[in-house]
Amino acid sequence: MPSGPVFPQDDPGNPAIVVDLQYVGALVAFILDTVVATPKSLKTQYQNTKPLGDADKAGMWAVVSFIPGGAQQVEIAPALVRRTGIAQVTLFGPADVGDKDLLLLARDTERAFLNKKLNRVTFRTPDTTNRGRDGKWWRLDVRCPLYWDEQQGV
Repeated sequence: MPSGPVFPQDDPGNPAIVVDLQYVGALVAFILDTVVATPKSLKTQYQNTKPLGDADKAGMWAVVSFIPGGAQQVEIAPALVRRTGIAQVTLFGPADVGDKDLLLLARDTERAFLNKKLNRVTFRTPDTTNRGRDGKWWRLDVRCPLYWDEQQGV
């Protein structure tokens, strides 16, 4: 996993925690790494890191990314803006062995994010899309919408 912030237990009132795009991207990587990738020895390429080499792409592997979304004002006084995004984990497995193990891994990935709230970031209900064959790989995309609120003018 890339180096980045250490994530304490959920502490929504902690003013030292600045939730911004970089923080949320690192939080997505942290959750996947601690709940799925490390326990399952899943080779994983994290956003803004060196791509996996061919030797790492044996068996199942993943690519993790955070896709920033839009923002809209949700309160006037104090000015509060809700920012959105998508945590995406693309899972790959050898196409010639079927997708059973990959689907189980997708289920575990969904559970890692399902309705989790950590340090003012709220993860919604994830869904998995079976993308089918992608060259010699079978591909599944697990996508989880998320949001956090930012107070403006602070």
